[in-house]
Amino acid sequence: MPYHFAIDGNGNIYEGRPIDIVGSHVKGANTGNIGIVLMADLDSQNTGLGKIQGFVENVLGDGSASSQMIESLVNLTRYLNSTYGIKYFGGHQEAIPNRYCPGDMGMEWVQRIRNTYKFSKPIEKQ
Repeated sequence: MPYHFAIDGNGNIYEGRPIDIVGSHVKGANTGNIGIVLMADLDSQNTGLGKIQGFVENVLGDGSASSQMIESLVNLTRYLNSTYGIKYFGGHQEAIPNRYCPGDMGMEWVQRIRNTYKFSKPIEKQ
C-alpha cells in the first residue's frame, strides 16, 4: 500500500505503510510526507473516472465523504500534527500536475483543515 493511512466511509482508520517507511503516494515527492487516502471518489463531476466507473458510482453512491470519514480525518490530522508537526497539507492535485484526486469535494476538506490548522499549501512538483 502506498499510503500510511486509509479511512473508509464508516470512519475506520487503517494503518498501511509503517510511518517510518517512505510512502509511494506522490511521485517524486514522498520524502517527509505522510500519505492518507480517503476511500471515496470525492469528485462531484467524476473527473478521471471511466464510463463504467462513473456508472457504478452513480448506482452505488455519489462518492462523497461521510461525516464519520471527515471526523476521522480531522482526528488523525490533529494527532499527526501533535506528534510530527505538519507544515504542509494538501491533495495530490496540488502536488502533481494533471491529478484529479482528491476531487472537488475532497479539496474543500483539504482547504478547511489547512485553514483551521494554519498549514501551508504543498509545493507543486513537475
